Amino acid sequence: MRGGSQAPLRAFEKLSLRKSKKVLHKGVVFTLDRVTGMKTPDDWHNTGITMTLDDSDHMTQTWTYLYKGSAGTTVFHYTRAKK
Repeated sequence: MRGGSQAPLRAFEKLSLRKSKKVLHKGVVFTLDRVTGMKTPDDWHNTGITMTLDDSDHMTQTWTYLYKGSAGTTVFHYTRAKK
């Protein structure tokens, strides 16, 4: 990609225990390694994503970002389409 920012990410395995069902859910965490090509350090950029398989039909993505020194998150919930 030319002229845009580039953000290499590193992946880590995530394991969590849901107390209500006592089921082990696996996911993966990507964290920002470095950013190149931004016009200013205050430019909006993603800093990571956590992807979790909630069950066989649902997945959650939690994106983290940084903009003008403020951190935030955006959460997306996906459901498998029924045939």
